[in-house]
Amino acid sequence: MANNILIVDDNLPNIQVLGEIIQNDENDISIATDGLTALNFIKKNALDLILLDVMMPVMDGLQVLKELQQDEHLKKIPVILLTALNSTEDKIKGFQAGAVDYIVKPFLKEEVLARVNVHLRLANTMKKLEEDSIKDVLTGAYNRRFADEVIMHRLKVNKRNNSRSVLIMLDIDNLKNINDNFGHAKGDELITTISSAVINNIRDTDYLFRLGGDEFLILYNYTENQTPDSLIERIKKELTERKVADLIPDFSYGVIITKGEDSSQIEELIKSCDDAMYAQKKQKKAQGS
Repeated sequence: MANNILIVDDNLPNIQVLGEIIQNDENDISIATDGLTALNFIKKNALDLILLDVMMPVMDGLQVLKELQQDEHLKKIPVILLTALNSTEDKIKGFQAGAVDYIVKPFLKEEVLARVNVHLRLANTMKKLEEDSIKDVLTGAYNRRFADEVIMHRLKVNKRNNSRSVLIMLDIDNLKNINDNFGHAKGDELITTISSAVINNIRDTDYLFRLGGDEFLILYNYTENQTPDSLIERIKKELTERKVADLIPDFSYGVIITKGEDSSQIEELIKSCDDAMYAQKKQKKAQGS
């Protein structure tokens, strides 16, 4: 997977020089020529590293850094400042604002490559460690601890932007019967089959969390193009082609669409979603399916 790098500088020749130095098959380069444009780009795109000029009109590099520090997710992106100012005082200001390093103009190819590569390696190592700590080993879905953090952040964004999110609670049908009659290896196959079908049908910006042995939670931003019913239909269609122990994998589900709730209401939202899912599961049992 390519490293996504953003170069921010109001001087196009500087951008060209840096681009020529760091462009290769492993780096995907984007550019911005002012701080405000850069900030909007950063909020909408996943980045591995930012090379940020300090001296820019409208919004300078330090102001951009301060804005990034206000967001729990954006402040994790490593930022290397680009500057002609080489005093200790200037560097301290940058580090205090959140920068991880400095590259002083005029650019030296060897120095640029050394600093960029070391921070990409550090960032990728930290990302791998973080992913290992927040992901379920069997399925690759995120774990319950991370679910609370992400939902809290999403609810805050929703309230600020007057937007909505969808929560879908899934509970795997017949897992106990598969475990009892075919063994836990087949049970694990059932779990991974359903989780992979979900992952195949959600977007990169969506989340799948494993809350327990057979319970999962999907979180995504509400859009007219992806209704809960259409997503569930796609997942179930894929599962019809992926039998486990000669059975088509299936699940019960409950849906909640957020309506501007506070982050303090996470447990209530999950419980409402859980209640809706169990109501469907109870109805299935009553119908003998």
